[in-house]
Amino acid sequence: ATWTEPTGLEWSWAQRRVIATSDGANTLFAVRGNSEGYGVHRSTDRGATWAQVLELGDFGGDVWVSRTGGSTVWAATEGALVRSEDRGDTWVKAGELPAADGIFLAGSEAWTGAAGAPRLWATVNERALWRSDDGGATFGDLGGIEDDWGALAASTLNPDLLVYGGVELHKSADGGESFTVQNAWSDYYEDVPNKLHADIQGVDVVPDGAGGEDWFV
Repeated sequence: ATWTEPTGLEWSWAQRRVIATSDGANTLFAVRGNSEGYGVHRSTDRGATWAQVLELGDFGGDVWVSRTGGSTVWAATEGALVRSEDRGDTWVKAGELPAADGIFLAGSEAWTGAAGAPRLWATVNERALWRSDDGGATFGDLGGIEDDWGALAASTLNPDLLVYGGVELHKSADGGESFTVQNAWSDYYEDVPNKLHADIQGVDVVPDGAGGEDWFV
């Protein structure tokens, strides 16, 4: 009904992510970029005011937080994955990342390896997919991908279920080792209620409060 412009955000031509913690504090993080570079910004008042908590320079980075509780924040910086245990006040290096101009992150809280650390994925320059099974300490190259526009998301319940979006939605049931297309973009026109339209701009996955999860494409 009414809208108010927030304070603390400079003009931006690249809005790469907006995400909120699920620890009860509802801390918001946004990755934005302009001619001065990219940065991770934080709001602790539901988006009314913002402040930069991590400078990324010319690197198109990303952030990821658990959707099932906890206040840990992971961020992709140039050459390194960093982690914050205090909602962005301080950061420590968690592991190495491949050389890239930009990286998008996704994670699954359902992964039980490495003492419960989340399984993390990183798309590199929207052309290759990497995966970490130890909370970002090490990443392995899963190979090249096509038709990636940066819409990357993973299940909160199934550690092997991952999708990314481009013209079509690409889905993996084996942790990113292989992908199938959810439906061809042309299928939409003959089955509008049940098929995805072309051009997948974003995917969000959230717990439904009843032991399941909801996917928004």
